[in-house]
Amino acid sequence: MQTIEVSGDNLVTILEALWNTAFGQTGYLAIMDTDPNKSACGPLYRRFRTWLEDLEPGTASKPGHTLVLDERLDIQPA
Repeated sequence: MQTIEVSGDNLVTILEALWNTAFGQTGYLAIMDTDPNKSACGPLYRRFRTWLEDLEPGTASKPGHTLVLDERLDIQPA
């Protein structure tokens, strides 16, 4: 488990990079892209977007927000 504090400016940079990797390329570049992380960027971007849409403003006593990303698979023994 890692706890990371991110400023608003850095969060925007992260979201732009995720979006550009997943969706921001032309059709030709998207087909030719061999980045192994490309398939993970779209779902991760959507998780951030949904989280941001549901946020309520912080208060002076609790200015931050928490997003937990847990992509572990629940594997049941066969």
